Amino acid sequence: MSLIQEAPILETKEQTQPHIFQDLTCLIMFCLIFSLIYIPLANAEPAGKVIARDGSFQKLSSNLIVDTKLGLMWAQADNGSKVSLEEARAYIDNFSANGYTDWRFPTIQELETLMVKDLPNNTPPSNGCSGNYEIHHFFQLTCCCPWALQDNGTRPATYPFIKGIATGSMWHHKSNKLGNRALPVRDIK
Repeated sequence: MSLIQEAPILETKEQTQPHIFQDLTCLIMFCLIFSLIYIPLANAEPAGKVIARDGSFQKLSSNLIVDTKLGLMWAQADNGSKVSLEEARAYIDNFSANGYTDWRFPTIQELETLMVKDLPNNTPPSNGCSGNYEIHHFFQLTCCCPWALQDNGTRPATYPFIKGIATGSMWHHKSNKLGNRALPVRDIK
């Protein structure tokens, strides 16, 4: 048995301060690393895997199409049936894809970017519509003319993706359903 007893180690205020600063430094470093890694991941567009590319268009596994040049995300297909402007508005307002709910009508200028002259996609005819529309092949239109809104949403129009029709919009009364569809788009932030 030893006659020498070890005295308990007592920490003084001066001895604990370096530990506090070390702990604070570690916490700050953790927060910095966390913000550099997690925040960009949380804000990323989790839209799906890119399965095809063509120019500025990317077709995603989630049936969405991204236009990287304009910063737009499109539904791959229209609503699938004849709709008036108000019916199209209801469809777009309630449209949800891959967790996104901020869809809107496209403008005529945005629809014009989808036009591909002399290279119709292989949309089959349906419900009195001719098919084979001159729209980028990633898209599926069930009839020629998606609704668009101009003049800050006050003037309805449609865009004809029909071979032989001059490009540009066709102004329609909002109750018109003839060949009109809803094709949702959203801005990528």
